[in-house]
Amino acid sequence: MSWKRVIIAGVAFVIAVFLYVLDRKLAETAVYASVNEASLTPGINKSEVTEVRLRNRYGEIVLVREQERWRMVSPYEGPTDAELVDQLLTNVTGARKRNEVKVSSLEEFGLAVPEITLALRTSSGKSLELQFGHESTYTGQIFATQPGSKRVFTVSDGVVNTLRRTPLEFRRTRLLEVDAGALDSYLAVRITKPDAEVELRNERGQWQIVKPQTLPAENTIVQDFLQRLGMLRADGFVTEASDRPTSMVAALQALESPILVVTLEKVGVKPLILTIGQTGDATKPVYVAQRQNEKEIMVIRRETLDEMDVPASYFRSRSLFTLKPEDVGYVAFEIGRARTDLVRNAQGLWEFVGDPHRRVDQSAVNTRLEVLLKTRIRDFVDMEPRDASLYGLVPPRYRFTVVTRDKQRTESLEIGKSEPQNVSSVYARRGGDPAVFTVDMPRELVVLPETLADPHLVGIDLSEVLHMEIEIDGAKYDLRREGMEWKLLKPGQTLYAPVDLRRVTRLLETTSKLRFDKDFTASGEKVIAPVEKPQLVMKFFGADDKLLAEISFGKRLPSTSLAKDEKDRTYEVKNSDLDFLIAQVRSVIE
Repeated sequence: MSWKRVIIAGVAFVIAVFLYVLDRKLAETAVYASVNEASLTPGINKSEVTEVRLRNRYGEIVLVREQERWRMVSPYEGPTDAELVDQLLTNVTGARKRNEVKVSSLEEFGLAVPEITLALRTSSGKSLELQFGHESTYTGQIFATQPGSKRVFTVSDGVVNTLRRTPLEFRRTRLLEVDAGALDSYLAVRITKPDAEVELRNERGQWQIVKPQTLPAENTIVQDFLQRLGMLRADGFVTEASDRPTSMVAALQALESPILVVTLEKVGVKPLILTIGQTGDATKPVYVAQRQNEKEIMVIRRETLDEMDVPASYFRSRSLFTLKPEDVGYVAFEIGRARTDLVRNAQGLWEFVGDPHRRVDQSAVNTRLEVLLKTRIRDFVDMEPRDASLYGLVPPRYRFTVVTRDKQRTESLEIGKSEPQNVSSVYARRGGDPAVFTVDMPRELVVLPETLADPHLVGIDLSEVLHMEIEIDGAKYDLRREGMEWKLLKPGQTLYAPVDLRRVTRLLETTSKLRFDKDFTASGEKVIAPVEKPQLVMKFFGADDKLLAEISFGKRLPSTSLAKDEKDRTYEVKNSDLDFLIAQVRSVIE
């Protein structure tokens, strides 16, 4: 009989599951009923609302949804601010009733003659009307009810705030509906005036000025301009019933001869076109605007017009150079008559033009080149100056020139005098371009040859040193590296002996850090017999005993000594630094 028990158990399990599901459904239904009952608009979803009738202290406002767009049909006829209508519906349909009680009189709650009445109608025919009265002294919430009901409840003041707006606030006052979340989808911007036109085009993600001339534009500036356009609002509307600030006839006449037309082209939609005209006399001009294919005529402020009426130079790229540091094969820094020219050699290292043996601080050159190429325009000042000398640009105080490695492209920047009241900002222009603009002059670009010269006396990679010859006090010493060990051969000896590795390492480090105070050869000065009787001579060799560097320290002056390297260049070093080096040498050889 075990099969009977299995069947009974199965039936019991099915019944249990059914009862569990039913219980869950009943619980969910009860919760939904409870939530719906507490809702200010039970059974109404904001997406289904097709008509809003609002009566407040400003009169009756009627809004109707037409093909996903809201329009005002009373007291004015025209499009509405979709965001504001959406906010109203969100606040109302999402609100909850609180403190609901039955009352005998509505008057004490301000509901006998309600301050605000709201009626909603949906696409399925549902309708709901709400009335709002006084504010509760204790809670700050607003008393509300439904017509014909004696039950009063409270709602948040935030819900009612959106119902206190004027008809004008509900009208669509945005001049242009710009999609701020899809600025990359805009293809063109045109600003047309009777005597000029500015046109920009988005070419594969990079904005270009195509009128009045072809120039690169600054993407961030164009996008910022589009965003600001989307935020501009009308100050009012022209109506048939009023001649203030202008009449309908005067506004229409002004729009027939526009002073400005703004056009935006976007992927997949018709162009947005805003036409602006001017009426009134010269002392009190009135600016009116109209969107294409719309009847409404708006009134705008002068400041709003100025936000749209911008020259092509406003959009120009603020980048000065198109080259990257790795593209540059030649760079020149000119300060007045002083000039510093550098060129890359076959190994890609910088050399002084005309003095290739003078060592260059590669890092210093690369840093200044990067600063130069990253310099950006602050503001355009004068697109076609009549006299560039007024800006200190004839002749320029500074000039920077870069040339590509293949010598096919040259770019330059000329710097003039400082702006009044702002010494860090200077007037400048590109080579071959008359337009004057301002830039922040970085200190790093004040360059002289000494700024970029390698100040170290021994310019080699000491890790490559395998052999050293040292001459001091008339005696010669020979040091060789064998694996990780250094060995020393003293005068009169035939065998190399190990020396303290730490002392040799300190000697090499001291040598690598030794700096000169002056390069006589670079300055063109000749020194007679600088090392006739050397204090110290050091030679450094690499693999196969190839000479890497040689430095001789000779004539000793009161505070400095003269030195000469393997290229016969003469330097001046501090005696204190030389004495420290000699002490390191003695610690190794003695």
